[in-house]
Amino acid sequence: AFSTSESMAATSRVLLRQAASACTSVSLSMMAGDVICQRIAGEEEMDTSRVARMGATGLCVSGPLSFTLHHVFERLAPGASAIAICKKLFLTLTVTAPIQVTSTLGAVTLLSPGKSTADAEAKVKQELVPTIISSIPYWGVFHTFNYRHTPVHRRPVMSSLAGVFWNIYISWQANKDSSEAGQRSTVTRGYKASCEADTDSSMRNMSDSSSSIAAARGGKEGAEERQDGMRAGKADGSIWERSITGPCSESSIPS
Repeated sequence: AFSTSESMAATSRVLLRQAASACTSVSLSMMAGDVICQRIAGEEEMDTSRVARMGATGLCVSGPLSFTLHHVFERLAPGASAIAICKKLFLTLTVTAPIQVTSTLGAVTLLSPGKSTADAEAKVKQELVPTIISSIPYWGVFHTFNYRHTPVHRRPVMSSLAGVFWNIYISWQANKDSSEAGQRSTVTRGYKASCEADTDSSMRNMSDSSSSIAAARGGKEGAEERQDGMRAGKADGSIWERSITGPCSESSIPS
């Protein structure tokens, strides 16, 4: 009995070390995928909190799930025969993929600032099916090799290495809303600044136009006043001439 308990304790310690190694590998894989994703997206500054969220999701959610499901599938379909591999592939694509995608998208959304369970649920509903469909060719080919040549306790580690490339896509899917919101915010700020500049330019143009119109009106009114003055002067001259050539002029003296 004593030897049996020691054997169980030793087995538990081995499993714990293997689980810790698998979870750490998955966490580092998800962090690396997110860093690459941000670089590809052309982010000006690295969002370290986003990288940390992806790492925490890998360490606490995706890693334990991957390790557990690999062992469960090996018990359900032991060996590396063609039939066993087909069974494990079927279980991976129909069981592991929905669970992993749902847990990853939901966890990343819940860890994001200001997000609620309703946001996580909406995110999963929106991205679950497209993500699973995208995963079939990639993971189908990889797991065919992984189930054939890799021991069960090393499979999560191998999956995490292949997952670096996959996690670029997962990171984009999980953080797509926040990235687009940031881009929309940047575009909105630029649009507002452009509108304000256009408004200021229009106001200056209107002010200049008003000044020009006022000046033109002033010049026109001055010209009209000068013309009126000239007409008035002519009229006064005519009156004066008529007064001179009136009844007392030489032409009016009878001969």
